[in-house]
Amino acid sequence: MRSSDWAGRLQRQKIRQSRSAEDALTGALGRRPSVAEVAAAMGVDEKTAGAAMRDAQLTEVSLEDEMSDYLVAESSTPEQELLAAEQAHVTREAVQALPERMRLIVTRLFFDGSTVKDVAAELGVTHSAVSQQRTEAMRMLRTALNAHYAMGTPEPAAAKGAGAKRREQYSAMYGQRVLGGLLAAGRLALIA
Repeated sequence: MRSSDWAGRLQRQKIRQSRSAEDALTGALGRRPSVAEVAAAMGVDEKTAGAAMRDAQLTEVSLEDEMSDYLVAESSTPEQELLAAEQAHVTREAVQALPERMRLIVTRLFFDGSTVKDVAAELGVTHSAVSQQRTEAMRMLRTALNAHYAMGTPEPAAAKGAGAKRREQYSAMYGQRVLGGLLAAGRLALIA
């Protein structure tokens, strides 16, 4: 067991002494002691005390226990990459199919990182108007994506009004736009 220890017997003794001196001084002084104070308490020079204090802070880490999360490959499978590309394409097409003003609002807020206040100033409308347009755009996106790709939680059935009719029209137009996903868009070549 001692042969696998990174610190030798003398080094372990100095580590114990530095910890003990540091604990005693912390209790007596009410603060963390300086290297000079620990060195004086240990009866050694500051360099030796500093090295022992640094060594005392080191810990052994078992690769199996602590590092396994870091050592496992985080690469995705070809299937996961295809699905991610398909989802990105579908989402971009869904945003592009939005009415012009909603598309601008969604793009500025979610892709460009602008604030609602900035977008409102840019469009010359109120903060509330931008928020309402964003909410309606998100409903339209959610309805279309759920209807065609089941990418999120189902949108509850809404009352038949102008907004619901507009969402249904958008969903139908979006469905035609992305029919077949990446394959129909010619963005993916199948290798036989």
